[in-house]
Amino acid sequence: MWFTKLIYLTCGILALWVLNEGIHSFLKKRQSLLFVAFLFYGIGIGFLNLFLVLGLFNSLPHYLLVGFKCSQILLIPLLYVHLKKKKAKLKGLDDKIKIDLFHFYIPLGLMMLLAFLAHVDLGSYERSFYYTMFVLMGLYIVVYGYFVLRQLDNLLSQSRLDWNKALSGDSIVLWEVYLVLFLGLLYFKELVVGGYINLVCRSCGVWEFQWLNSIMWTIAFTFILKNRYIFSEHCIGKKHRVRIGLASPDSFWTLKNLKRINNKQDRALQERIRPRLSEYIAMLGHYCSTTTDFRDPDIKLNDIAHQLGMPSSHLVYLMKYHCCLTFTELKHLVQIRDALRYIENGYLNSNTLESLALDVGYKSYNPFFSSFKNLLKVSPNEYVSYMETDILDNGPQPVLTWKKQHDTTMA
Repeated sequence: MWFTKLIYLTCGILALWVLNEGIHSFLKKRQSLLFVAFLFYGIGIGFLNLFLVLGLFNSLPHYLLVGFKCSQILLIPLLYVHLKKKKAKLKGLDDKIKIDLFHFYIPLGLMMLLAFLAHVDLGSYERSFYYTMFVLMGLYIVVYGYFVLRQLDNLLSQSRLDWNKALSGDSIVLWEVYLVLFLGLLYFKELVVGGYINLVCRSCGVWEFQWLNSIMWTIAFTFILKNRYIFSEHCIGKKHRVRIGLASPDSFWTLKNLKRINNKQDRALQERIRPRLSEYIAMLGHYCSTTTDFRDPDIKLNDIAHQLGMPSSHLVYLMKYHCCLTFTELKHLVQIRDALRYIENGYLNSNTLESLALDVGYKSYNPFFSSFKNLLKVSPNEYVSYMETDILDNGPQPVLTWKKQHDTTMA
């Protein structure tokens, strides 16, 4: 008896602790709807345990207890919708995904029916009724469990992970994997207990097995408190630090000719530019690293040449023979670097990624998303999630996606 009360008390105290962490996370607006619902149910279990310890459990209305007991089934459609939205978010389509409320109609209907009939005398039909409801809930859990596993498997594939890597502490961890495993175990336990009560021990009450529930939730709360990074909406493993960065634009300018000069006009320009080549390269490197002119989506080479006080033909020559990037590639590089500075300075606290795309010089979000993904190998949403979970290791990358192979033979 004392051991059971100790389990209830431990689970209740951990629930209060997790509630405090959940409120802190909510105030920072970092939590997901699924995780809030998960905590709500788990914390509810913890409070019920405290009522059991204090001897107040029997004072709670029976229909309220039955409704709460069945409410855990809502975690299944929530998990399905969450995985669907997260998959879309990785593709940059999160704003186009709407929550399908019909996923919640069946569990809500079953909950309301059970809560209503919990205080109604069904006479000799009571056992048959609850047995039928148990079978319906079991079928619902099995069917939606299959859909959830399919969504999770697709999400892991899209994130270039398998189940082993997802559960490894040395790689990116999707907390949804742990949640699926925990809920799978929880629902398996519910189906076994429900089957035992309906088929074997008809005199047993559902709450007689609350100690088993408490042990499972105590383990879950302990894991949550040990790995608090999962309070983030886009959380990934805290042990894995991701190095993401861009090479400075001045590193793509060189004094050497990057390809052979084959026409007379360019040879003539080479002779005129040679005395000022070092000055030009230094000027261009500094300009690309500090300018905000690329926030103008219609900026041209002529505009930059005018800004730097050099002939347009000279700048065209320098882009052609002394820069590793084309003008379009250089423009995207500078714009994305500008976007990273905006993000690091808290721009997204009061603005959206769509407005960020416009502010750094893109005419719409789609080309911004493509450039961001091509350069950094992660989407804007993924980059933001890395920052939120404090696993981002910013630093310059020695190689850029668009960097080309050139003939470095001097003319």
